[in-house]
Amino acid sequence: MKSLKKLLVCFLVVMMSMSTIYIPTQAASVNVNMEAKAYTKGKSYTIKGYKKVTSSNKKVVAGKKVGKKYKLTAKKSGTATIELYKKSKGRVSKILKVIVTDKKSFKFDTKSTKLKKGKTQKLSIKYPKGCTAVITTSNKNVIALQGKGKIKAVGGGKATVGVQIYYFDKLIKKYNKKYTVPGKAIKPT
Repeated sequence: MKSLKKLLVCFLVVMMSMSTIYIPTQAASVNVNMEAKAYTKGKSYTIKGYKKVTSSNKKVVAGKKVGKKYKLTAKKSGTATIELYKKSKGRVSKILKVIVTDKKSFKFDTKSTKLKKGKTQKLSIKYPKGCTAVITTSNKNVIALQGKGKIKAVGGGKATVGVQIYYFDKLIKKYNKKYTVPGKAIKPT
């Protein structure tokens, strides 16, 4: 039994030392330039200098060659990956990560912009899937961030709460709301 275990262990060691890691050629190419874009539903965008353009989701963004240019049309809300080729055959030269939005895609509401000291309020923020929201305050001694989209009135004064929505590294929407907290200001921390 012990010799069988030893034989099995030796076999596994030999097999593991012989294994290789396979990296697809497209994944190994690091030189592809990627850019995030935000398109508005119903609008068209022109791309110049490329021989071939493909869309991963033609229901969201469709491309059509017009002369030496490509016309991309944002058809409906969603995301798509656009691959741009300098040559009609060959590797991808540039990748566009595109998000298509409309007015209904975003919302920033609050119950009140006048808060009593000590009160907490949840912000109502709506944004498309795949995006991230960053919340800021202009004065943490008046309005403090509480995490998970909550703010708290900590001292008297005025402060602006900002919401920036990003798709990858691209800022696609920005909101600012001014809040007032009655009472004395607290000393800055």
